[in-house]
Amino acid sequence: MVNQENKGGFFARFRKDGVSGNESIGTKAPIPPAGQRPTPTPNVAPKPNPSLATSVVQTPVVAKPSSTPVTSEPVIDTVAAFSFLCNSLGDIVASQLKVVDMTLTMLSSSLNKIVDGMNPKE
Repeated sequence: MVNQENKGGFFARFRKDGVSGNESIGTKAPIPPAGQRPTPTPNVAPKPNPSLATSVVQTPVVAKPSSTPVTSEPVIDTVAAFSFLCNSLGDIVASQLKVVDMTLTMLSSSLNKIVDGMNPKE
């Protein structure tokens, strides 16, 4: 293997030769130029076999009347939904304001403790 000579470099092993492989250059059909290409024929449905058509009898499908009425989707009350949305947003804003109030109270109490610690004792 060491004495084996590589001709053509790395990509030579990827090239197809006419001798090696399952396909040869002569077996491929040449592609005609664009002006000489035949137009494709539309797919034609096969003609039904008359012996099969007479042996199979198709029964028509009849829709059975339903005793229960067809129920549609429930109607959504948009005014009530909008009212619920507004109430929910109001509750969220109120809870966020409480969080901000608690944070500011804690911060001010911490600052008061720091300031009291820095004052000289009398």
